[in-house]
Amino acid sequence: MASVYEGSYFTIAASASKDGSGGCLVSQATKSLVRVPCEIDDASKGYMYFGVKEDKDPTKRLFDGALNKRAWVMQEHLFARRTIHFAEDQLYWECDKYLMGQERNTGDRALVEMRVPMRAFLLCILGDFLGPELMPHLVKDPPQDKFELADYHSWWLNMIEFFSTCGLTKASDKLPALLSLSTELAKLTGDEYIDGHWLGQESQYRFLSSLLWCAKDKQPLEKLTQFRAPSWSWAALDGPLGFVDKLWYYVPSIFHPEATELSLLKVQNFEPAGMPVRKSLLLSGVMIPATRKMDGLEAPPLFSEQCMACERFNDMECIRINGENGEEVVGGFTFDTSDYQPDKFWLLPIYTRWVERQRLAPIYYVLIIAEVSGQKVSGTVFERVGVGHIEDARMASGRKKQFLVLT
Repeated sequence: MASVYEGSYFTIAASASKDGSGGCLVSQATKSLVRVPCEIDDASKGYMYFGVKEDKDPTKRLFDGALNKRAWVMQEHLFARRTIHFAEDQLYWECDKYLMGQERNTGDRALVEMRVPMRAFLLCILGDFLGPELMPHLVKDPPQDKFELADYHSWWLNMIEFFSTCGLTKASDKLPALLSLSTELAKLTGDEYIDGHWLGQESQYRFLSSLLWCAKDKQPLEKLTQFRAPSWSWAALDGPLGFVDKLWYYVPSIFHPEATELSLLKVQNFEPAGMPVRKSLLLSGVMIPATRKMDGLEAPPLFSEQCMACERFNDMECIRINGENGEEVVGGFTFDTSDYQPDKFWLLPIYTRWVERQRLAPIYYVLIIAEVSGQKVSGTVFERVGVGHIEDARMASGRKKQFLVLT
């Protein structure tokens, strides 16, 4: 895939076509233009034509189209060095540095927000933190603040959010549709790619933060009938998803290491009894017993509207839970799917994050996990069933870590 698209001089994209038979030359909507003479008293000097500027960003117009909503197309688009997009409104030119329409409108807004898989932005980020030795052809124009590795990580999470909205004919193609892209990125960064997630050598924070995915827009994720990925990977389920804690929202100094934070010991193949082999996380962490609060379900969860994490959870179907002492746990919690929501489960704290409210205050991001039944050793093998955060980080204090396998 990489050699084909990167090896081409330019790629022609039928971006406005509804399917493979639509072709490139679609009829474009006629725009209303106002004709104004260059000189009021002398029409022989020619005319100027003015149109109404549209609010819709050109990148959104392109990436909302049928072609770019196909999952396999994303990596093809990122590999192509030059692309001519035949869009519904006009032609667009895209290369390593620009996305430009015939009307010379650009995708600057999408570049800033990192919301769509644009090759120019990916290369710009890679060029910054990899340096001119590995990316010598990238020259900043105009000058900008230097991108860091955290920006690259956030770019990947945003791409996965976009990718999760794209269609696949075969559900089993979810990870294969990213294989060529992940292979090439692994060569450049040196990070290990594991079922849609990246594990770097210098820090576990980026890998751990990528575990904090969740359903988006109050649409539960769908579980597949056949195994595709381990429960901790976003690729295990179908549907639009988002990430609760993207590292680029914060400065690194507001991490506050705790003795109770989750430690990733190893990633290895593991075959739970009665299940297929899958990549499993061998972990050392604190487990907090919890149950679903069954009374007063009509009331909203108890969390602060001033917390960024809570703002994200406000967009999801949250549940209310009780801790082991029977008191309600203040925070935001959501199950991954609607068809598996156990009454008893554990909260697995990931890491503490200091967030800005009226003042800086800590919260604890957690995974909701349930024990996998029928295993040789009880209390060791678990699967992910949800995600959330605890408002009072002290809930994890004083607890001892234990070994567990997350499949």
